[in-house]
Amino acid sequence: MKHFNLILSSIILAIGMFACGFDNGGFPENVKLSGKTQEKTVSGTSYISGPMQIDDLHNNRNAASFESETEDPDSLIVTLDWLTAKAKRNENKVTLITNRVPAENESKELIVGWMDGNEGISIYVKYN
Repeated sequence: MKHFNLILSSIILAIGMFACGFDNGGFPENVKLSGKTQEKTVSGTSYISGPMQIDDLHNNRNAASFESETEDPDSLIVTLDWLTAKAKRNENKVTLITNRVPAENESKELIVGWMDGNEGISIYVKYN
């Protein structure tokens, strides 16, 4: 499963970085969060069909959420360190939540991503 997550994150990033006419599905490419429990909902023009994941490229780690891992099969929830991303299947918005202040050894830049058809959507989330 770990290899699948790394492959999926590589594909999402590669498509996101090199796609012609890439518009990130209408989602912002960068989001800044601060505070212990800040919540920000961002939306775009593409729809989330799942799975969704968070990548920490600085420490080569990731976390993925599949619909079967949640209580509600239409909910996608994934957490890595200080960041949680929540979305509903077939909706065009994602809620980004800081769970706590990042520890000194944790990356303050994480990437939330998913595939929409052939397009990889990547939102770089930075903790200030």
